[in-house]
Order: sequence, then structure tokens, then C-alpha cells
Amino acid sequence: MRILVIGGGASGFMAAITAKRLSPGASVIIAEKNDRVLKKALATGNGRCNITNRLVSPESYNRNAASFVRQALKRFGFSDAERFFLSIGIPVEIEDEGRAYPMSRQASSVVDMLRAEAARLGIEERASFGINSFKRHGKSFLAVSDKGTVACDRIILSAGSASGGGSRSGYSLAESVGHSITPLFPSIVQLKSEDARPLHGIKFEGRASIYINSKEIESKTGEILFTEYGLSGPPVMHLSRHASGFFAKQRRGEAFMSFDLLPDLEYVGLYEMLRHRRASLKELSAELFLVGLINKKLSLALMKRAGASLAGRICDLSDETIGSIARIMKGWRFNIQGVMPFGNSQATAGGIALNEIEPSTMESRKNKGLFITGEIADVDGICGGYNLHWAWASGFIAGSCAVKG
Repeated sequence: MRILVIGGGASGFMAAITAKRLSPGASVIIAEKNDRVLKKALATGNGRCNITNRLVSPESYNRNAASFVRQALKRFGFSDAERFFLSIGIPVEIEDEGRAYPMSRQASSVVDMLRAEAARLGIEERASFGINSFKRHGKSFLAVSDKGTVACDRIILSAGSASGGGSRSGYSLAESVGHSITPLFPSIVQLKSEDARPLHGIKFEGRASIYINSKEIESKTGEILFTEYGLSGPPVMHLSRHASGFFAKQRRGEAFMSFDLLPDLEYVGLYEMLRHRRASLKELSAELFLVGLINKKLSLALMKRAGASLAGRICDLSDETIGSIARIMKGWRFNIQGVMPFGNSQATAGGIALNEIEPSTMESRKNKGLFITGEIADVDGICGGYNLHWAWASGFIAGSCAVKG
């Protein structure tokens, strides 16, 4: 049996390794259009490679995909990922929120050991070998590249998404053999906000909440960062799919993010604390009122937003002004004008329609012998290693099933 894996990313390598382990006599080729394989994996987790998450579940993925991924996660959950990586020499360690990393905290370790295992098994790796098209040839397939034609019995389409420097070539290949592509838009991506730009460079710990047409959709706590284009940081990235989907569908209305700078305090408690602070620091300059509570640059911007005069003393701040300061600290609104492009995103929402893929095997329902893995399918997870886990899980199932029959 000859298996062609189109795409040398995470899911492609998992599919190839799994197929070769289960069927040592099979010929397995990984065809990668770029000049090197596993390019995106090097950038994950800020170069540390957040390879999976101990808390992975169907609810970790977009609503439409939750039922589809359930079978895959039962067959290849966190413990299975942990065992697989240990089998190739990579012990896994857990950090906050269940995030799992290689013990080395180096993405290059994952790349090196995946490639070493593939080489040990005799998998052929072809870089700069983009597949332009493929078609049926009897019971087999013919795949065409600029560098020649490959005849194979099975194709595993692992061409990746448009995010992080990826392309849309995989979607075009899928469409050419009859598959439908749901609308694509960036996910886990920074947000554009003119309101935030003057605060560029400031970061703080707080709770971010995203609102679509004045309705709160979801909240997340963590480090929030103001940038030259708007908003970033783990909570913003986590919530960005809601904003990205809103803008992709060109709905009427507005999207904005609200930040709670002191999420452990209720408004009433914060208000009383600020009144007490006014009494104890009354002779100091008003510009020092919030210093020590929050970032100084942030405090000055907040005071101005609340209409407080920075020229006087703290004792000059009225109860009304203190109430305004407390309200902004508990819900500072930043309007969102859009999202950064695919190249900035860590994941892509949308892809090959899931009703065209058999979830128990990852085989195409339109083309027998064609298997689909990773983010090219309409599956995207939240921030925290969930998208890489989907790559491993879908690759494992596709590789397992491709060598059967």
C-alpha cells in the first residue's frame, strides 16, 4: 500500500507515523509545499510548543464541531497524546489551565523528534513538493506536483489552514474533488481598536468580556495588552473568535470589549475602598490617586476618562467622580473596529464542511480513500493547545484508518 500525506504539519506527521507504525510494509510519503516541514509548530506557544491540554473536551472547539470531534477525542485524548510524545522521547509537563508543553519548553524539540521518528520508520519526506491536483485513477489516485506525479492508494489531506503564514491551497484541492468550504475567518487573533491605541505598550491582569450588539457573550481573565493596533493578550485572543465571526458575517451593530481591572472586587467594595483612599491620601496630588492599585500610565488615562482633574489634590475628588472612576475600573469599554489578518492568527475558523467527513475515520464521504485531518476541516479550538491536540487526534485516526482494507 502507498499512502501520500499532503502537508508536512502536525496532523500530517501524526497521520504518517501512525500509518507506518500500524503497517510497516506500507510506503508513506509526506509532501510539503514549503521548503521545510512543521514550520508552524516552531511558532506555537511562543516557541515553547503548547502541544495539548489536559482539559481537552468537545466543548473546547467551535459549537458546530463539538459533536463531530467527540469520537476522535474518545479515541485519542490527553493521555494518548502524552503517551505518544513519550514514545518519541518527549516527556510532557503541565502548566496553568492544563496547558501541556515538552519538558524542554522548546518547539524545536517536538519538530526534531517527530522528524526523527518519521525517518526511523522509513517515511519519505519531500519538502518543496506542493501537490497541485489529484484525481482518481482506477481504485487509486494520481497526485500531480511541479516535480512529478505520485501514484498512491490513499491520500491524507493535511494541508493546514490559512493562519500563521499558511495558504488556502488545501481548500482549493478539497474543492476540486467536490468538497464544500464553509466561510473562513481568523481565530485566536488580535483585535483592532482605535480606543486602545493611545495606551500602546501597557499591560495588566484583568477580566476581558466581549459584547456583540450590547450582549455579553463570554469573559476570560488573564494578562491584557494594549498595542499599536488595538488589543492583545491571552484573554483577548481567547475571545477573538466572536468578534472575528461578527465582522466576517458583516452583521449590523457593534462589537466592543469591556475590561474589569480589579475582578476580585465588587463595585460597591471598590467604591468604598476608593473613598477611604481619598481620606487617607487627601493631601497628595490627584494624579497619584490610583498609583499602587493599577499601572500608573493606565491610571492617568482612566482618571482622564472619568473626567477627574489631575491638577488638584486627592481630597478634591468628589463622590461622583470616585463613582465614575470605580465604574470604569469595573467595565472600561473599548470599541472594536475589526481583527488582524490571517497571518496574525493562530487558528482559522471554517473549512471543509463536517457533514462531508466521517468522524469515526476522518474519511471523505465524497471520495473513498481520501482522509482529512487537522484545521483544514471546519474545526477550531480555543487558545491553550486545543488546536494542536485536534491535529494529533485527527491525524491518529486518519493514519489508523488509512491502512485498513
